[in-house]
Amino acid sequence: MGCDIHCVIEYKHEDFNNPNSWDSFGFNSINPGRNYDLFANLAGVRGSPKGGETLASGFGIPDNASWATKYETTVAVNDTNRAEIEGWVARGISKWVGWVQDLHGKPTRVTHPDWHTHGWADIKRWKKAVKGSKNLQIKCMNAIMDTLAKNGCEVRVVFWFDN
Repeated sequence: MGCDIHCVIEYKHEDFNNPNSWDSFGFNSINPGRNYDLFANLAGVRGSPKGGETLASGFGIPDNASWATKYETTVAVNDTNRAEIEGWVARGISKWVGWVQDLHGKPTRVTHPDWHTHGWADIKRWKKAVKGSKNLQIKCMNAIMDTLAKNGCEVRVVFWFDN
């Protein structure tokens, strides 16, 4: 069984309505395939980073993450799956997140039980982690980030891994 990385390219720009708000490139995460050297260098997952230090700018989900990141890293709770999800929470494999609530003030999303080692990397650290990659998806991600940066945006990649 392997481990995959999931990424959301996020950006912000001072001209946006809320300059402290991060937006996402697209609404779904990107899975650029298995590259255990990248995983190790970025977050210490599936190996030890070259040089002994991970390149992530930070770990966890950023407090100011885009909506896409928040939705992609959580699971919606509804009448059909509520009992199962409450079981996840009771076993400690998932936690309630309060940024979306129902009409009664109850959280309607939980952390995804299979995702782990969330983090983020600014464009400089990401580029260092993927340096020399021949992966076309990573090359495309880099081109997107370069275009955003050239247009005055601050850019980062929020990432996480699956089981």
